[in-house]
Amino acid sequence: ITMHGIDRHSLRSRLIGVVAAMVTVSVIAVSVAAIAAFDRAVEPELLNRTRLIGSIVRTDIQRALDIGIPFYAIVGLEQYLSETLERFDEVDRISVNTESGRVVAAVERPERSSSIHQIVLGNAMSMSQMTTELPVLDGNELVGQIAIDVNPIFVETRRREVVLDVAVIALVAMLVALELAPMVAITSVGKPLDRLFCLLAEQRAGVFLHCIRPGGISGIARAAFRLNDHAQDLAERWKALRVDTRARLVDSNAVKIAHDRPARLR
Repeated sequence: ITMHGIDRHSLRSRLIGVVAAMVTVSVIAVSVAAIAAFDRAVEPELLNRTRLIGSIVRTDIQRALDIGIPFYAIVGLEQYLSETLERFDEVDRISVNTESGRVVAAVERPERSSSIHQIVLGNAMSMSQMTTELPVLDGNELVGQIAIDVNPIFVETRRREVVLDVAVIALVAMLVALELAPMVAITSVGKPLDRLFCLLAEQRAGVFLHCIRPGGISGIARAAFRLNDHAQDLAERWKALRVDTRARLVDSNAVKIAHDRPARLR
């Protein structure tokens, strides 16, 4: 701060640094909270959905068992599982196993590398394998089970969309903050301080013709009120003087005082 005002460039630089740090910390916190909330919401939903898909597959298998077809001899089971896998993107693998663990039929998607693992936060954002198992009964006898694995790439894609949404919001918030913070600072500090210094320079030169609009933070407002009071007090004292006394003071003193009341400094 100088007698001619404040260093706006330095103030803006400091404000940008402070605002950028605050927004960055806030964005990281919001991102972590958003991902955690997404995980809490998506895991039970996926489990319910895979359980529903497994129930549909089990119902069709039970129908074949009810008409007397042996569990290990169901024709077209693998083709049926492939069609089911194509209809549901969130499923990665479907397998039908006997009670002893022998695979009767199994289909899975071609292995695809997840783009999530190629970024810095890949390990943190990758999802562990989720498997749903449902028993298959032939009458009252347990003959096998259906295992459905959730497609991790499906979940990671949705999670990446959440992260990108948060990043867009963060970018907009940072741009708005970097514009608003300097504007608010200049409005509440810079301009009131400039007015204060201008009035102070006038009064140091013996000119008490003006007052300024009080504003800004508390210290600046109090200083502005005090300088305004100086000009106003002198104007009231000037009005109380006799005309001849005013004339002598004008001729003998270089001080300029408002004859009625101080005008607003523009």
